Formats: sequence, C-alpha cells, structure tokens
Amino acid sequence: MHVLHCLLHFIMGRVRSCILSISLMLLMYTRSSSAQIGLNWNRLRGELAEGALNTTTGDIQNVLTDILRQFQDFAPDLAGQLPIPGQGEGDVNATEGGEEPPKPAPQFPPGFENLQYVSPICLNHTLTLIGDFQAQKQYAKQMVYSSGSPIPNPSIEFSGLTADYGLFQQCRDVKKEHEGTPFDAEYCILSNYGPEGAQYHSAVCVPASCPDYDLRTIAYTLKGVLDIPVEFHFTCETRPSFTGGDIFVILWCVILGILMLSGTLYHLIKIHTEARKKSNAYEDAPEEACEEDGDHGDDKKVEELEPEDKENQPAAEGTGTDAEREVMNIQESGDDPKKESKSTDGKLGRMLMCFSVIHNFGKIFDISKQKGTLSALNGIRVISMFWIILGHTWQFLGTYRADNPLYMYTQLLPKFWAQTVLHAVFGVDTFFLLSGLLLAYLTLKALKKGDGKINWGLFIFHRFYRITPLYMLILGVWSTLPAHLADGPTVQWIFHGARDTCRRLWWTNFLYINNLHPFPGDLGGQCMGWSWYLANDMQFFIISPIILYLLYKNRKIGFAVIGGILLISTCATIGISYHYGLNIGFNQKPFNNNTADHPTADHLYGKPYHRIPPYLIGIIVGYFLFKLEGKKFDIPRLAAGGMWLLAAGSALGLVYGLYNTTQGYIVPQGTTIFYYAVNTIAWGVAIGWVAFACIKGYGGPVNTILSWPIWTPLARLTFAAYLVHPLVQFVYVWSLPTAVPPTPAFMTYHVIAFIFVSYAVALVFSLAIEAPLMGLEKIWFKRH
Repeated sequence: MHVLHCLLHFIMGRVRSCILSISLMLLMYTRSSSAQIGLNWNRLRGELAEGALNTTTGDIQNVLTDILRQFQDFAPDLAGQLPIPGQGEGDVNATEGGEEPPKPAPQFPPGFENLQYVSPICLNHTLTLIGDFQAQKQYAKQMVYSSGSPIPNPSIEFSGLTADYGLFQQCRDVKKEHEGTPFDAEYCILSNYGPEGAQYHSAVCVPASCPDYDLRTIAYTLKGVLDIPVEFHFTCETRPSFTGGDIFVILWCVILGILMLSGTLYHLIKIHTEARKKSNAYEDAPEEACEEDGDHGDDKKVEELEPEDKENQPAAEGTGTDAEREVMNIQESGDDPKKESKSTDGKLGRMLMCFSVIHNFGKIFDISKQKGTLSALNGIRVISMFWIILGHTWQFLGTYRADNPLYMYTQLLPKFWAQTVLHAVFGVDTFFLLSGLLLAYLTLKALKKGDGKINWGLFIFHRFYRITPLYMLILGVWSTLPAHLADGPTVQWIFHGARDTCRRLWWTNFLYINNLHPFPGDLGGQCMGWSWYLANDMQFFIISPIILYLLYKNRKIGFAVIGGILLISTCATIGISYHYGLNIGFNQKPFNNNTADHPTADHLYGKPYHRIPPYLIGIIVGYFLFKLEGKKFDIPRLAAGGMWLLAAGSALGLVYGLYNTTQGYIVPQGTTIFYYAVNTIAWGVAIGWVAFACIKGYGGPVNTILSWPIWTPLARLTFAAYLVHPLVQFVYVWSLPTAVPPTPAFMTYHVIAFIFVSYAVALVFSLAIEAPLMGLEKIWFKRH
C-alpha cells in the first residue's frame, strides 16, 4: 500500500509525502540493517521517534529518488508503447492493409520487469491518471484524494487507528461527476500483513480496468525493488453477480411474502363475510381458523396444560431454550383446550390463515392473561437480550469502525461502568438458565399428565421443527443478501468472506455442531459466529430427556447425574484453562504460549463442556417449581433477604469484579482458573434465585418490574431478535463511509437504535415464518 501511494506521490511531485510513507512503513516492518540500501535503521527510528517526520536522511532520499526516477523517466515512453483502448481494426491510425503494425514489447527498467504481466489497459489507464493529475484535472484529483492515507500514519501512536478507508462514494462517482473521464474508477481495500500478524488497511482509488491481480503485481514489483517484508491483499468493492444460492434465498423470501399477502387477504375477506352474517363473528371464527380443533396452544408445549394450570402458564411455554420458541414464547390469547372450534374453514383455509399478518400480529402483541407467576421470565429474557445488543454494539462499532480505538481502549473501557459492556456474555448464560428451567418445568408436568410417558421422538422433532426453519432462513439471508443490499467501503470485503464460510460450513449449523466442527475452531471462522449459542442449546436439549426422565422416576439418581455432569464440566474447564494458560481481565496476556499457533482458537467460550452449568441449574430450578406447584412455600423473610443479597453480590461480583484488571492488576493463574471454573455456575445460581423468588412470591418490586406486560410481546420476538441483531449491526457498521467516534453518548444512541431495528426486523421474520409454522404444526400434527 505504501509503495503504491509512494509511486503516485513521487511521480506527482510530492516527494516528501512519498518519503514519509516509505519511512513510516520501514519503521514498522524493518528490524535489521539492509545490506542492499545500507541504511542505519536505528538512527532512522531515533529521528522518527524524536518527531523529525518532516525530514529524512540523505540515504533514504537518495535511494528512493534513484529507484522512482527510473520509473518516472521511463513512464512516458512506456505509455507510448502500450495499446490505446478503442484503437484497432478500422481505426484512423491503422495501416492501409487494415492492420495496425505491431509495436515492440515494452521495455521495463531493471527491477520492474514483472510489470509486463500487468494488463496493458491497466498500465495505460494508470499512466493516464498520473499524467492527468499532474495536469490538475478534477477527476484525477478526486481519485487520488479519495484514497486513504498511508497506514500506519503519524497519528497511529495517538489514535491506534490501523485503517483509513478514504472517500468511498467520491471514488465511485468520479465518472458520474466529471464528464470526459476516460475510465471508470474502482474502490479497493489494500491490506498489509506485517510481522507477527500485524494488519493495516487502507483504500486506493484506481482505474476500474485494474483487477486485483494487476494491483498485486504492481505492489509486489515495488515491494521487491524496496525489499520490504510485508504481504499485500486487495479486495475491490465491485457488485457481485447473483449466484444460484442468492436466487434460491430470494425465491424463498418471495414465496413467504406471497403467502403472507394471500393469508392476509383471505383473512380480510373472511372478516368481511362473517361480519355480514354475524356482528361478533370476527372475534371468534377468524382467530380460530389457523388452529386445529380450536387449539391456540401455548407456544410450544410438550403437552396441553390442564385448564386449572392456565393461570400459572408462562408466556414462554417452551420445551427448549430461549433460542427456541421458549425465547419466542408465543402465548395465545383466549386459549381453552376444551373449547370447540367454530371455524367452518377447510384445511387449506386454516393453513392460509396461519400466514395472516393480522392474525399473527394480534397473537404476538396480545398482553392479556398475563397473571401467571412465571411472567417474570419475560422481563429477564428481554433485558438479557438488550444487554447482548449493548455488548455487540460496542464490540462491532468500537472494534471495527472507531476513529480513535486507542481512546476507547485506554480511556473508556477501563472505567467501572464499562464492565457492563465487557461482560454482556452473561446474558447468554441467562438464556441457558431459562431454557433449562422451562424445559424441566413443562416436561415434568407432561410426564405427570401422561403417567410417565412421552413420545420422545416427537419431543425432539418438535424442537427441531420450531427453530430450524427460521434459523436456516436467516442464515441464508446472512450469507447471500447483504453483499447486494449493503453499500459501503468494506461491504464486499466482509460479506464475501461470510458467503464463502457459509457455503463451506452451513451444514454444521443445520446439524447444530458448528461449535464443535472444525475443532477447536474460532467464532470468527463459523458461519454466523453468534450461532454458537444455538448449537450449545440444541446439544443440551438432546441429552435432556435422560436427565428429566431420571428426575421424574428417581430424584436422587437424577440429581446424581446432574452433579456428575457439573463435575465433568468443571474439571474440563479447569484442565483446559490451565493447559492453554487462558487469561481473564483487560489486556492480560496468556500464561503460556500453547495458543501461539492459533491465538483465536475457541477452547472454552462456545463449547458445551463450559456452557452447560447454567442449563443444568435451570433444570434444577424447574424441577422444584414443578414439585412446589400449587403448594404453599414459606421462607423466613430474613432468609429470603439473605438469598437476595447473595444472589446480587454474586452477579455484581462476576460483572464488576475484574475492574482492577483495567487498572493494571494481573490476575494470578490460580485465581484465573478458579474464575473459569465457577463463573457460569455462580451466575446460574444467582439468576436462578431471581426466577424462583419472583415465581414463588418473594420478588417484591423486582418481580413487579420483570412482570410488566410490555415484556410479553418483546419476549415472543427475542429468539428472532437474537438471530437477526448481528446481521442488522454488521450491515450498518460495514456500510459506514467513515470511522465514527466511540463516545458513550454516540454508542448509547446506537444501542437504542439497534434494539429498535433488530426487534422490528425480528417481527418481520416472525410474521413470515415463525408464527405461521406454529399454527401449521397444530394442523399437521395433532397432539394427544
């Protein structure tokens, strides 16, 4: 990147800029003296460190002058040797025989021979750009000044900014804004990969006739001349063509849109027809038309709850996780399992009604019948989702697009309040707890009702059916459409990689093993990296029937199995954290170099052997809720208050206890291992108490807040919101034309915006596929 900038700067008469660019690059990448150039690098570093950035050594200037003058001197001659686009047969300059006389092969000066492999049209346009810039033509000036500054630049010491994406839109619009521009402009990201994995990114605005391989040839030619140990990679922002996968996803979106439109029109016609027959028919028949035998059902029960249980039914009636419909937790209004259907629709009519936007919107936003004591789970779920969006906002905007990363890492994140941002992952552990709780509570009730019998095959299928279609649709959208819909300086660079990854690994997501294959893997290498949660949750769900059946049949054996799994999980966490020397806290280095070959490997974060404790604790809480249902449970107020203090202290300690590490404190390895071993268990116990206390009447004002009706519709959308919120964030972040300030106010506004937009997009997906499939299941599969 520097050499390309330097070439343009030098030929355009900006020698000082060229020298500065190369000098800075040499400062970053050179570690020993160069025999070829014979410079004293230590002296150069010293002058640069003293701020002498406006001057250079005579050696540097002489070397670069000699090298670049060769290219400058031969460039005009080379331009005359290259074919001019548009000339050929029939051209006025052709010979009488109709053929242009062959031109001798261009002669390149020593060191530049590889330029013969660059396409003639690319070289011709590049030299035209250089000449027009020297002539101060507007289009050429706009192209040159649309490029990013050389990276690293002098401000890197104070900002930490290792990327400058220039002016994306101005580069692309050159030909549109300036008549007579001889060629189209192309915006490319140029990435340098230096020693020890250092990465620097900048933008170059080049003729569109120069594909990335031509740019690489030019860059590597100059790299060889200057003997600089750096690797280059180009990604040009060109609109991708539509592939078969893109068309397939678009087709499915169109089909779902047609079904939604058809179902809504059918519903409107039905309303109009029924209204003419009976004034109150709209309140009965249309709302029942999507259900089988009048069963609106709870979102995803294993079995129908008995009528007397309806008052205690949670909004999230689910047999799975927050990631399942338990997160979606759609509770239908006016449900009465013994209510006879008044619908006269045939099966096709009922199926169309399942896609009615009116019908499904009403179900999602119905906040009636929320007197049940489990409604506090809705507030816990939604607040946890808000927390995750908060953490991802700071991560994505702050890490990838902050204009002053050093300020964020040294001034903002070390503050006490920033621990809330750094530990947002505990929101996912809360999801695991709620999943296990609801799974145990509802399944044990179903076992009791069925005299210890459940169709376990249908139990597993029901779970897979409820979450996989929405999951796969969003995965398809993520891996295909953002590259076409988003528009920004790094869109193709980022989403091209996402597309390639998902094409290779989508099947691991479909089988819910993406957190295990390839092993150990890393989150950035997964298709939809945030879907590690769904993989874990499905894996926990698959082993849950054994645990739940044993709990139902023999409590002691059931708890022994849970204790054994917790022990295995704890031992595995201790062993892995010790072996790899894993660190905790802020900017603390690993305790050994066992991760040196794969520093981003995911050894614990997304692995089931580390994440299962909150799920198991949720099962325990759900078991006691099942056993205590309908029974009076008294706890002395002092004991209840003590439990609240312990729970609050544990949770706050886990979130804010590592604050000292931001002030330079190094956590010993033994303490680090202990933290890894107990953090998920302690968090599960703390939130498990909050859920249990609120449900059994010891929640006080906490239960009042968590049981607000406003949480109910948001809780029903949380599963979809979890899946789509990173997609919403990435499309925005990578479309930004410039870097943004990572100030608390700026981030807070974006957190609120991302919450709103994520839930709005989640509503669309829920109306399109999630809610309809719940209704269709009741038509296709009658549950007994």
